[in-house]
Amino acid sequence: MSQTPAHSNGKAHSPHRVGALHRQGDRWRLLILEGRGEGAVLEARTLAADPWGAVADATERHRLERVVVVAPGRATVARCAGVPTGTPEEMGAAASLMAEVQLPESLPAHRRSAAVIPDEERPGLRTALLTGWAPDGRGPSDAAPEGTDVSYTTPIAALAALRGGTGAALYADPHEGAVSMIAGGAERTLVRVLVEESAGGGFWRAVSLISAETAAAAGVPAPAVSPGSVGPALRLDPRSLARLRSAVRDVPDRAEWLNDYGVALGAALLATSPDLLLRPLASLRESAPVIREPVLSRAVGWLAIPRNAWVVVAASLALLLLGPLALGAARLAIVEAKARGLPDGKERGESARRQAMVAQLERSRWPMTKLLADVSAAAPVGVVADTVRISTDQGVTITGTAESPEQVNVLQSNLNDTRLFSDVRVNRVESTPAGVDFDITASVSSPYANVTVKPETDFAARPLAVRLYGDEKATNTATPVPRRRSGESTTSAAAPREGRRGRDRGGDGEGAPAPRITGDRAERPREGVSTRAAPPNPGDAPKPLTDEQIAAMDQPTATREMVQRRVFSQKAGLEAGTKQRLEDEVNRLKARLDQLRAAGGGSQA
Repeated sequence: MSQTPAHSNGKAHSPHRVGALHRQGDRWRLLILEGRGEGAVLEARTLAADPWGAVADATERHRLERVVVVAPGRATVARCAGVPTGTPEEMGAAASLMAEVQLPESLPAHRRSAAVIPDEERPGLRTALLTGWAPDGRGPSDAAPEGTDVSYTTPIAALAALRGGTGAALYADPHEGAVSMIAGGAERTLVRVLVEESAGGGFWRAVSLISAETAAAAGVPAPAVSPGSVGPALRLDPRSLARLRSAVRDVPDRAEWLNDYGVALGAALLATSPDLLLRPLASLRESAPVIREPVLSRAVGWLAIPRNAWVVVAASLALLLLGPLALGAARLAIVEAKARGLPDGKERGESARRQAMVAQLERSRWPMTKLLADVSAAAPVGVVADTVRISTDQGVTITGTAESPEQVNVLQSNLNDTRLFSDVRVNRVESTPAGVDFDITASVSSPYANVTVKPETDFAARPLAVRLYGDEKATNTATPVPRRRSGESTTSAAAPREGRRGRDRGGDGEGAPAPRITGDRAERPREGVSTRAAPPNPGDAPKPLTDEQIAAMDQPTATREMVQRRVFSQKAGLEAGTKQRLEDEVNRLKARLDQLRAAGGGSQA
């Protein structure tokens, strides 16, 4: 038999409708069984020629998904063994292991099967049927219809399904000279598959003798076999026959029909059985299952061969070495093809000059002084930049302090608005008793852009001295001198250090000290101009807070109020009463923050 199963993946199926084929002499018996709920025989036909044409017609009419072919009895073997009672998975695994050990080694795995069959109850044991098939070329010659799953079973397995676990069952076919019998009693179950070459009445006398010996050994009544029988014969125990007709409708009550179609009916019962332990008996295959190995596994297996591995290594090295050259040659060919229509004189010269200018700009140094001035103009009043670093590879880094987080946000917004910097990020903002510490980074996107950054605060309209000293009449050239109190030293305040004057250095500016950019904390006037600031106006001090107001504050509000009072209390010339009130409120706000932190309110400012 040369046909290949349409679904050769080796998986078990449980279709509702199946077809069964069984050869008797030069004829084929085709039976269609409906296996949903109570079984029913839909069709039983005898075919004189190759059966696959009729199977294709029956498949279209009945929508068959599977066809089970009964292998020739003389090419099969069978064993019977007991397996311990357990879960279906455990009993199935034990039966498969016994089939591998007890059946002939010449039978491959796809030509043998084992299953737990219905039988007499024995304490702690179940009966397993082990069977196999060696093909002898007596199957259908043509290929099965496309899309139809074809599997095989043996006559002894079909008898096990017809017997139903009671008495004895026998099938004998003089055309192939084979006898299959299964008999089971209270103590043991026996199976026999014999080849009898006797002709005429001698074959049936041998069958009668085999039937009597096997039944006697099992302790059950022997099936009656007449020496004058003609053609194949199937014999079942009366109890098995009654159970079969109650489980399958439309089974004719004629012994001749059972002789012709009984084995095919047993094969169909195996394929549609709801018992998962019995169904493997109808899963034999003519050829080994086709294992569809994943592409990755096949590739790894192919590379496991040393010769193939060396070929891949050589090809990879050649591609690594010659790939850039080939890519460059392709790009050159494309450029030359596009340049054929262009004049060779003025256009190419202009393009070369533009490329030289771009290269020169890439190699030139940044105008560090201008960039520092742009950063200074973007800083709002109240922001002190402790460190400004400008580098061609790392961009701009600014660290400093501010009176409030809002001023840090204003600085970030101003830097973005200059169009000189991009990707401006505030990396760190931490609250301190004197304000907030911040860390800002940015990329220099247009260092050579001719853009003049307008200062964030118009000091012409409102001089810086007004903000520093709180006197609306103060100017940047003459600082108001406060009246000296009794006991106060006449020593002038020390002038702050003069900031270093930055020079427009070349390179990336890495490591060059940056000027200190200040807003509120601008450089104080030098000695000789004025060394004393006017005392702060008490009316500008933060308003008094009651205990109820402090108790109702959340952590951000309490932190902001505490910072405002601490900063104002440190101003020179502040009245003692106002300073004492502010310090008292700072202590009460600090206690409120400690209370919020204990309740899970966050970190301290």
